[in-house]
This record gives sequence, structure tokens and C-alpha cells, in this order.
Amino acid sequence: MKRAVLLLILPLVLTLLPLRAEVFSLWPFGASGAADGEKNEEKIAAEFLSAKGFWSEPLRINGSEMTMKIALSDLRIDAVHAALPKLFPNAGVAGNADTLFLSIPRKDGSQARICLVQMPGMNSLLMFSMELPKNRAKVCPESLWPKDFPIPADAKELNLIEFPLRNAAFATCSVPAEKTATVSTEIAAALRSRGWTPSGSGGENALGPNAGEVYLKSSPESILVFGAMRNKFYDKVDVSFYRRVDAKQ
Repeated sequence: MKRAVLLLILPLVLTLLPLRAEVFSLWPFGASGAADGEKNEEKIAAEFLSAKGFWSEPLRINGSEMTMKIALSDLRIDAVHAALPKLFPNAGVAGNADTLFLSIPRKDGSQARICLVQMPGMNSLLMFSMELPKNRAKVCPESLWPKDFPIPADAKELNLIEFPLRNAAFATCSVPAEKTATVSTEIAAALRSRGWTPSGSGGENALGPNAGEVYLKSSPESILVFGAMRNKFYDKVDVSFYRRVDAKQ
């Protein structure tokens, strides 16, 4: 599988997190929390799934340097959906027929996160494994928030994931449900004022399953994807941004 495809999968996984974002948000981090010679949760899960690691990449989450690992398993998610959580009886669990999220607390205050994703049309099962340090930033510091990502009025839960090797960033936030009718228009206007040109309707379509737009900028050559969706479980609207800049220019 090409790495470009995986880069598209990660934002998809992350946008699923409002399912239980305050408990099961999946954020990458760096060093293993296991002592020398011990198996950490990622290794235990990989052995259980007979998964083979094939990709890792440095990330920054809310300003902290981290790492994400991805492995492939030949098992189907329906075969392990009930069995895998039994390996970690103290884990928080969420998901649906195609995804499984485990949040595993540790005695030192850190957490391990494991995410399984069965993509349509793929025989292999993707396993994202990450660790969350105890001193993690809960939200993105205002000074680090990208200027290209407009912050809607009354926005909360501002989180930022940066991909240093790709010159790309993915960010999420939420706004109160009463903003449903205006949030897309507000963000679209702010993006245009910052030099972004909409490729289609301008992002002013009514809020719904396909709300949002793709924006382009020529100097430097860049692409930005904005989306907004009414959260089915909480009285809010989830907003996401993805931006990539051509580093060759």
C-alpha cells in the first residue's frame, strides 16, 4: 500500500473520534512506556493479531513530538472485535462494525492507544498503535494554531496534528449546536479572506453529510480541506481542517 493512501486513512480515522472524543480520542506519541524487556500493549496486540509492522512516522500533537506506528493483520475485525479487549480488561473500548478503539491506562498516568480499522475493499486489517504521555497537552496552545485554520466563535476542543515529513497538518474543533446554520459560511468567508480559493461552492452549502469544501492557494502551492458535521451523539458541530503545502517551492 502506498504511503499516500495511508495519509488519507489517518484523517478518516481521526474524524471518527467524536463518537466518544473526550475518552477515546486517538493521539500519537513517542517513546514506549514499557520497561526494558517487557512487552508493551502494542507488541501484545500485534502478537495476538499476527500483525506485521511496516510504517512509522514522526508527528507533533498539540506541539509535542510523537510517533505513530501502523501494522497489517490478515485477520478480519469481526473475528477479534470481542476477543482483543479481553487482553486489556482495564481498557476503555469504543467503535463500530469497522473500527475498534482501545484506550489503556497505565499506573504512571500514561496511556496506550490501539485502533483497528477495516477499510472497505481491503482484506488486511490496519492497526494503529500509539502511546499517550501523562504530561500531554489537552488542547493546542493558541500560539501554535495554524493561521490558515479559522477558529469559529465559541470553538472548543482544539487539537492539532502535524506531519513534519509531509509539510501537512490536520486539526479538529467543535462548536455549539446553535452554530449549525452559520459555521460553514463563517469559515468559508474567513478562508477566502486569507487567500484561499474554493474549488467548488465555496463551502457555503447547508450543513450535512458532505458539508465543506476543498480550497487551493498558488503561492506556495497548497491544498486545504474543510469539513463540518453535526455530531450525532453530542449537541455540537464537529469541524476539521487538513492542509498540505508543496515543500518543493
